[in-house]
Amino acid sequence: MIGRAGRPQFDTKGIACIFLLEKKLSFYSKFLHDPFPVESTLDKQIIDHINAEIASGTLASRESCIDYISWTYFFRRLTKNPTYYGLNEKTAKGLNLFLGKLVDSTFKELVSAGCIEFDHEDASVKPTKLGLNHFSQIIILFRTYSFILLYFL
Repeated sequence: MIGRAGRPQFDTKGIACIFLLEKKLSFYSKFLHDPFPVESTLDKQIIDHINAEIASGTLASRESCIDYISWTYFFRRLTKNPTYYGLNEKTAKGLNLFLGKLVDSTFKELVSAGCIEFDHEDASVKPTKLGLNHFSQIIILFRTYSFILLYFL
């Protein structure tokens, strides 16, 4: 991270110095002058985000979860670099199936942990007391919760 050391009233520009071995110069120079895509990691953290949004009342169905994901940077990168995320079929149908599987696997984990209730008939979802308290109010990661369940309960 580069900045002006908290002195915006005195300085109008900042200086960044990068020290490296000469043999690495061309490698780092490439990143300064060539565009470099930044990929999303939302797919690896989706369970925490979906649970928080369900607990807050923002998401109430499977379809709303898919729609929610379609407005994220993850979705933009998924359409630009599908193989990076494991999307094999770049068609609209393939994309919808991929997102549906992502949401379904997220729901399955959250239901088995007792964080949400999922109604298969109308595809609605609602938070449980556990999902509301532990994940949306004290912001404990699902991975941490799973570890606690596995080793302490």
